[in-house]
Amino acid sequence: MMEYINYIKDHNLGEIFENTSFKEVTTLGIGGNICLLYYPNSIKNFLTFYDFYINNTNNKLFPLFILGNGSNVLASDKPFVGIVVCLKKIDIQYILIGNNLIASSGVLISSLIYSLAKKGYGGMEYLSGIPATIGGLVTMNAGAYGKEISDNFIEAWCLNKDGNIINIKKDNMDFKYRKSIIQKEHLIVLYASFILEAKNEKEILLEVNKKIKNRKEKQPLKEKNGGCTFKNIVPFSTWQMIDSVGCRGYRIGDAQVSNKHANFLINLGNATSNDMLLLIKHIQNEVKNRFNVFLDCEWVFVNF
Repeated sequence: MMEYINYIKDHNLGEIFENTSFKEVTTLGIGGNICLLYYPNSIKNFLTFYDFYINNTNNKLFPLFILGNGSNVLASDKPFVGIVVCLKKIDIQYILIGNNLIASSGVLISSLIYSLAKKGYGGMEYLSGIPATIGGLVTMNAGAYGKEISDNFIEAWCLNKDGNIINIKKDNMDFKYRKSIIQKEHLIVLYASFILEAKNEKEILLEVNKKIKNRKEKQPLKEKNGGCTFKNIVPFSTWQMIDSVGCRGYRIGDAQVSNKHANFLINLGNATSNDMLLLIKHIQNEVKNRFNVFLDCEWVFVNF
């Protein structure tokens, strides 16, 4: 591991933190220690590091995990003997050319929406309040209020496992509900471009504030949570199924089904990954027994 640490330091490739924890970098606040947390300061420097990583004979000993804002992630309580790369501190955040946006992977969507509003561009207000980055949103084809990020998506520039940058147009992204080719091919989103709408700033902010108010009223945003836990299955309503089998408020250890929204699982303070896994399985079993429907979890599971 020291060779990676020294390489990053010697080449000034960004910030590094040793022996931090997934508790500190995920919205659920669950998970074991991380051997090395790396924040690249530019895409160029991340590519320099990645080239060194994939050509290093020890890379199989130290797995790499790409982290956005840490939402939709459940990490094991075991130590992660590897490298977590977070792209949130990239120097160039986005470029706007007319109503075409090119944004780097680590840009927080909440900050981006406000920044674009000041310039008179909207069209992504439906994503307001989601604590995620561009890379994570594209990877999972995230959405809300009947829309998905694929509705705005044009193309992405991604890094493959061989260290090559590839361009993927919308038609080749294989977008599905909470899925894309990014997951299937284990790609890393570097940049993505989107089509926006010219709008009045006040109109945009009015819509943004309405969406955020709605989230605050219906979702447990003040609690440690990972976002919606289970995928919606048309024509069923996931939260209603969970509610109807008596799981609202159900608790295992410090892992609990939110009383505010039954499709949100929260960490009351000291939940373990095992607490959360047992809670997920309990809900899945109860819903399966009653409705003969299997609830598929939206979260990414790390180090299990």
